[in-house]
Amino acid sequence: MKTALRILLGIIILIVVVFIIAGLMGDKTYDVNRSVQIEAPPEVVFPFVVNLKKHSDWSPWAKRDTSMTNEYVGNMGEVGSIHKWEGDISGVGEQEITVIEPYKRVETELRFYEPWEDEADAYIDLEPNQRGTEVTWGFSGENSFMQRAMFTLMGMDLDEAVGKDYEEGLSSLKSLAEESYEQIKAAKLAEEKEEMLEESLDEGGNDTSSDN
Repeated sequence: MKTALRILLGIIILIVVVFIIAGLMGDKTYDVNRSVQIEAPPEVVFPFVVNLKKHSDWSPWAKRDTSMTNEYVGNMGEVGSIHKWEGDISGVGEQEITVIEPYKRVETELRFYEPWEDEADAYIDLEPNQRGTEVTWGFSGENSFMQRAMFTLMGMDLDEAVGKDYEEGLSSLKSLAEESYEQIKAAKLAEEKEEMLEESLDEGGNDTSSDN
């Protein structure tokens, strides 16, 4: 009996030691991000990222979780606006805009309540270039000791797991922004043609009146 107890105690001690080592080995902080090149200027892309309601148009989780319900609080596109969600896959949480740099950067605070409680800081950066805008979407935070241990023992790579979702979301954002930009250019071209036609008609009218 004593031998069995000693073996059981030894196993428990071993598990605790392994757990502690795993926790010490894990990363204390994380910063997961992905980037995409969008063929549109920041002025066209920015409305899709500063308005939390528009996030549902390109968010991978909104498309994946058909059970998700959403609630929006505050003036969308302003600091302090909040998106609350609840879904079978997405769990329960909310996102609040904390910083807005027009056409450059949007920062939000993520708060998760179910299936576990956690917090993180998310950001979307817009960098203009000759081809349009490079958009970087990411989130950062600190891993608790428990998280570091679990991630290490499970061999979980947060960058790989979440990075794929970010790539999917950015791809959808790219499609929406570029389609919007094409529509804007088409509308502007049509307007310019109409103005040229009106000017041509006016000039023709002036020429006729001068001959008389």
